[in-house]
Amino acid sequence: PTCRGKANKLSRLRERTRMWKRDRKLKGHEIQALLLECHRAVEESAQAALSMISQPESENSLTYPPGELLNGKEIAALRKLSDDPILQSALRKIMKDVAAYPLFHLFALLDGVGDPQGTTDWSGARLFRSGDEQSPMLHDEFFGSFRAWEENRHLKNPDDTRRIQ
Repeated sequence: PTCRGKANKLSRLRERTRMWKRDRKLKGHEIQALLLECHRAVEESAQAALSMISQPESENSLTYPPGELLNGKEIAALRKLSDDPILQSALRKIMKDVAAYPLFHLFALLDGVGDPQGTTDWSGARLFRSGDEQSPMLHDEFFGSFRAWEENRHLKNPDDTRRIQ
């Protein structure tokens, strides 16, 4: 192949890559749908938490942290809270705020305006439409990564660059 042939081939490859990235980029309506779903999930999680407080029957109703359960004393204490509508209203507001923070923080990390603890060269990340079955599924990886986070959360130096495996 000639130099011109290699240059043309490289140029076509770059153009295909550019088009692939453009076509996989999330569109405005897709971003909007994702954000609206996040708000719905915040509302739903607050309501589910209030239901757990008003009817804490099951010790197995927690999903996070993995493996933690409510004990009998905790269930008895929650039952005492269930009769106060003003307290429930306040708790609902607090729960929504608590549920929204990790989402906001995740979006700040993706946008590159926040840095993951222990990193110094974070420049953000982008979401693209799915299509790569080889990529890890983050919703599956989330609970599996809990133990690594738990083991590393008490590092004395918050700027420690050791990666969580």
